[in-house]
Amino acid sequence: MRFESRARRRWLVVLFYVAVAGLYCGGRFVHASAATVIWIEGVCAAFFLTLFIIFTWIAGAARCKDEREIQRVNHAHALAHRIFVGIFAAALWYVMGFHKQLPNPVIGAGYMLFITLPGTILLWTEPDMEEPQ
Repeated sequence: MRFESRARRRWLVVLFYVAVAGLYCGGRFVHASAATVIWIEGVCAAFFLTLFIIFTWIAGAARCKDEREIQRVNHAHALAHRIFVGIFAAALWYVMGFHKQLPNPVIGAGYMLFITLPGTILLWTEPDMEEPQ
């Protein structure tokens, strides 16, 4: 599959986060046997790992060649970290205000968001690339 098109990259981002949501929520809301829950979690995990490899390969900063691209990557990282700090502050307010502990899946999802948000911003906002000849 070619990812020169912005629309295809946006579909990849959506599929990636659907896989993340399925991985974190798949077995928790299904009222079925343990084997079915394990099967759902396994499929979501395999789908997630495949998309994560593709996602990091496409959004990797290794293809930065000039100062403009390096600046764009740095801007995506700065924006992602500002967004994450806002989410972290809201979670901290929730924990401190209601004297509760965040569930482990929420902490894991936050960590995944911290890792992937800069790449998501790059893939979502980058214009169409030239197709290889």
